[in-house]
Amino acid sequence: MTEILFTASVVFVGYVIYVLVDEQMSPAKHYIVDIQPKSSAKIVKIPIAKPAGTRTKPAQARKVVSNILNLSEIVGTSAGSIWRYLNEKGPTDVIKLIKELPEDNKILQRSIGWLAQEDKITLETIGRVETIALKE
Repeated sequence: MTEILFTASVVFVGYVIYVLVDEQMSPAKHYIVDIQPKSSAKIVKIPIAKPAGTRTKPAQARKVVSNILNLSEIVGTSAGSIWRYLNEKGPTDVIKLIKELPEDNKILQRSIGWLAQEDKITLETIGRVETIALKE
């Protein structure tokens, strides 16, 4: 009796695995059953659009060396923009500076770091407001 129960259990588990694998391997069935009163149900096939971007193209190789050179040039140019802005308008909140300059937030943050490393600016935090100013 024990052997029969064991065999039945193994067969059942195998069947469950077979069904699960088959569901994963076969495409989804897109059928909607339309039930109408006082009549038998009929299957209505409605085309459902596949989600866009299911297949992605392989990533293209990037030129790392040129990106590094361009990034340092961009950060340097952005540091110049920050310096000119602070020279014209005086001490400013960092958030206001980031909003008013056209460069990307990450580039501006890198440029602020560059200016701080070169000892060209001062950064003061009062409460939650960080103020940036040129050193005199």
